[in-house]
Amino acid sequence: MTSTERVYIQRSEEFEDRREGTYPETGGMTSVGSVVNYTPTRNSDSDFQIQYKLDELQQLFGGELPDDVLDLVEIAVATFGVDRYLKREVIAGSDIADEDARINTRSIVIRIPVFTPELTTPEAQELLSTMVSHMTYDIIQFNCVQHPKTGSHTSGAFDTPSTGTEAVSLFSDGLDSAGGVNQNQAENIDSKYVSLNYGSGLGSRHEELQRLLNVSPHVFKLNYDGDTNEYTTFSRGFLHWVFAAATAAAYRSPEIRAFETGLMARFAILNEGWHTTRTVSPIAVDLFNNLLTEVLNWNTAVRNPFLTDTKREVVNRISTEEVVQTAVSCPHHGRQGQYELNNCGQCVPCIIRNIAILTSQFNILTEDLSICDWGDVDFEARELPDKTPYQLPNRNDRDTFFLALGEIAHLCRLLQNEDASTVVTEYPELASKETYSLHKRFATEFTQAFDKVTQENPSAQSLIPVNSKNSEKRPETGD
Repeated sequence: MTSTERVYIQRSEEFEDRREGTYPETGGMTSVGSVVNYTPTRNSDSDFQIQYKLDELQQLFGGELPDDVLDLVEIAVATFGVDRYLKREVIAGSDIADEDARINTRSIVIRIPVFTPELTTPEAQELLSTMVSHMTYDIIQFNCVQHPKTGSHTSGAFDTPSTGTEAVSLFSDGLDSAGGVNQNQAENIDSKYVSLNYGSGLGSRHEELQRLLNVSPHVFKLNYDGDTNEYTTFSRGFLHWVFAAATAAAYRSPEIRAFETGLMARFAILNEGWHTTRTVSPIAVDLFNNLLTEVLNWNTAVRNPFLTDTKREVVNRISTEEVVQTAVSCPHHGRQGQYELNNCGQCVPCIIRNIAILTSQFNILTEDLSICDWGDVDFEARELPDKTPYQLPNRNDRDTFFLALGEIAHLCRLLQNEDASTVVTEYPELASKETYSLHKRFATEFTQAFDKVTQENPSAQSLIPVNSKNSEKRPETGD
């Protein structure tokens, strides 16, 4: 049975300066500080502190942050801090069957003082709890406690959108982000860009993409004081959205653009035993937009322009091969400095990336795609080449790679060889015409990619559907 961690959030010095009165007793709770170079003065010292640079945001608002912006930003920063501090157990190992390996679900109550009365309603707290629980695969309960403040309450809400900045777009060192910049340019969208730096630097790839794409993002920096015990950080999507939303409020921009292919945003290609970051999950996007528009009354919302696109379709939007080769999809690339390439080629994001590039307009060899060269993999014997990346924490890299490939190949065989009703029976997430069509196109790309790999590595033939000539209609169910 999962025990519940109760966490009390100590707010920043800026919050303290605006607050009236004293805090109620908070004994018995783990203390996590969301601070700006600030030492708490209350009875319990913080076990872990996460710090962000307040002046970056203050400059956007010409001085002082509105109260609801300050609240929302520090809720997101604190949530990310809790996510990094409280370790979850990964149940896996030599004595655990692959189908039984899983990430342990944490149960966490987060109590945080706020100024904004709208955030303390049962509806708002339920919205926050449901959204973050969905993103993290945990059971999260928010308890937002209203505190009095000096002066009147201020808000980031705006009635009239700016005629200048049409969107605020999240910018990273990934392929989807690079494709998003080119998409904005193609649509003549005047966009500001936002990046987050978690303390170790943005990295040379991020800086190189800024140069290649002519982008100068607003960079918001976070630091930790204390040990970070958890590496999954599934809550980071919430953190990114909030800083982008704060930037959108400052510029009075009606749209926040978060670019991620529909394939990864929906993540129906693998069964429920697999976990991935739900950074742009359609469910989480809807919940966050409700928080902005219904709770805070902000006139801005998140949209994912790539929700109906495969990775190849995004790659084909990118202007140059140099950008494609510079962009990184692998979540482990920061730990692979001993290799010339930055993408491992074995994790799920790398599998999707390699399929996309192999079937794109760019002629990039398999040996130049990733550290694990698919041209040297024995797909029939399930053996990796000698040149492979480090072992992922608590998971066998070989098993992860071949299990994921096997499941994806199974879905693609169904899509290409069975009628729609059979596919939807096994994969109900594909019931809508739009989602089915997206995955059907991906199945074609999967076959084309491994056809190409087979030309230099015959063992890849084992992954290609035997009969991929079925021209079934898309399902009539769903919207």
